[in-house]
Amino acid sequence: MPFLNLDDNFADHPKIDALDDAAFRLHVSGLLYCSRHLTDGYIPANRVGRLSPSYTVEVLEELMHGRLWLPANGGYDIHDFLDWNRPRAEIEEERERKRKQRSEAGKKGAAVRWGRREPTEDEDGDGYGAR
Repeated sequence: MPFLNLDDNFADHPKIDALDDAAFRLHVSGLLYCSRHLTDGYIPANRVGRLSPSYTVEVLEELMHGRLWLPANGGYDIHDFLDWNRPRAEIEEERERKRKQRSEAGKKGAAVRWGRREPTEDEDGDGYGAR
């Protein structure tokens, strides 16, 4: 699961400090959405209104006026999102690397459990190795 990185001074930054409560909530909800869905800072326009119960067009305009959200193809990009957060490709590569490590560890554990020194080749693809 990815995590959102926020600097300890995030709320004190002049651009953030100037936001009213509704705009602050929408901005943080947008950051969380991008992190959870691995969008690299992009929010589709049809999703914005569902990010926060306090959403209004004026709230969105406040974020755009402050240049925190920038118009993008069919939605919005959060300014500098990738300066603070890992990109989708990096997270997916790490997940795949960990998946392979865990799979290999599981095979080794099964080999030891069943009295084999090394895992055997899975010839028929059923996940149990040679029989």
